[in-house]
Amino acid sequence: MKISEIEKGSDLVVKVFPKVMKDGVEVRSMRSLDFSVNVQKVYATAIAVDEIKTAAAPSDKTGTKKEKGMATVSFQSQNVFIDLYLFEDDTPPIVWENVTIKHARGGNGPCHVIMPSKDGVKMNRRHAYRLDVHAPANITVGRERVQVQGMVRDVSSNGFAIVTTKEDIRGGEEVRAEMFDKEMAIMLVGACVRKKTMSDGRFLYGCKMKFDNPQLRKFINEKQRQRMKTE
Repeated sequence: MKISEIEKGSDLVVKVFPKVMKDGVEVRSMRSLDFSVNVQKVYATAIAVDEIKTAAAPSDKTGTKKEKGMATVSFQSQNVFIDLYLFEDDTPPIVWENVTIKHARGGNGPCHVIMPSKDGVKMNRRHAYRLDVHAPANITVGRERVQVQGMVRDVSSNGFAIVTTKEDIRGGEEVRAEMFDKEMAIMLVGACVRKKTMSDGRFLYGCKMKFDNPQLRKFINEKQRQRMKTE
């Protein structure tokens, strides 16, 4: 998706990831600083958004902290990756990786201009957002549908993890978990791909999703949108 296709009123979030080293390569940290942004104007190769600010507690010359105010965010650091996310109902977010953001003055006053390095793409397996849920669930294992006690620890569009006292779930074995969130139930169906013994004696099983689940995608997208706006 080209950035020129973004419309005013779109649900956009700028995510700033600190760079960390992994196997000698700079990668994104698991945590990010997120800013919801409002489009002022759309250009052929960039968008202008309302000036992005964050809470600040400046000090005076004596070092005494003043009342908390708002400070304009600078995106000039070389130690971060900056991505732009577009959220739309019922579909995976669209991501523009490694955008450049500069402060400017537009027709409506101070603004930030976001310039992509390439077109946006739908979030894929590499981007998959993992949502911690720690939700109660009805879990069954194998063709015999053996019922086990446990919970769903986290979910993504690609898979889920359960925690249980059952220690003999085999690799490749089918796992079904009916997860409950408030008044909604979501059925997860996957194949066990990994096992880990936890410090409390329980077992964590990672499961790869067997098929696409639009209801789960919608649930994850909505939760991710809520968390980005409150963090």
